[in-house]
This record gives sequence, C-alpha cells and structure tokens, in this order.
Amino acid sequence: VTDDKDEDDAADERTENSCVAQYQSTTLRVLTHFVADTGEVRGATEEDGLGQQNFLLGSDWQVEVTQLVKDSLRVEDPKVAQLLEGQVLIGLSVGTTKLQV
Repeated sequence: VTDDKDEDDAADERTENSCVAQYQSTTLRVLTHFVADTGEVRGATEEDGLGQQNFLLGSDWQVEVTQLVKDSLRVEDPKVAQLLEGQVLIGLSVGTTKLQV
C-alpha cells in the first residue's frame, strides 16, 4: 500500500533535481562598412578601378547601426531562436538558424 502523497513528493523531487537543456542568449550588435562602388560614380573610368569598392571610412572602420536596423532584424527559424526587443537573441532549441536584416 502506498500513499498518493508520497508518490507526488517523489515526482516533485525528480522534477527539481532533473537536468534541463539551457540555451545561450546574447546581445546583438550590427556593424557595417560604408563603401562606394566606383562603377556608379559619374565620370569614373576603367583607370579609376571601375567596379572597385572604396571604403568611405577606411577598410578597418565599421559603424554600429544596430539602432537603425533593429526593427528589420528577423530570425529565419523561430523554433531555434527568438529575438527580443530587436537586440537580444535567445536560443530556444537545438538547431541552426540565420539572422536577417
């Protein structure tokens, strides 16, 4: 003969002591280079490097544009990850997804 209360306590104890998958989260920053394509500049010739990208701030400079694009960010597979307030990426399950701007 068993007591139902004992079974409930044992089930509660198993739940408290069990392992649960934990997924990572991170704050996002969107960085970009500002470039000009010389092929689109009027008067540019082949000697000017037609079609070559010129970095407006230098190739080693990146500008943070997170606040400008956060409303455009989308998670490709919402079963794998979720985006909170456009800036915090939270893993929800095992898998791979992409973040699109």
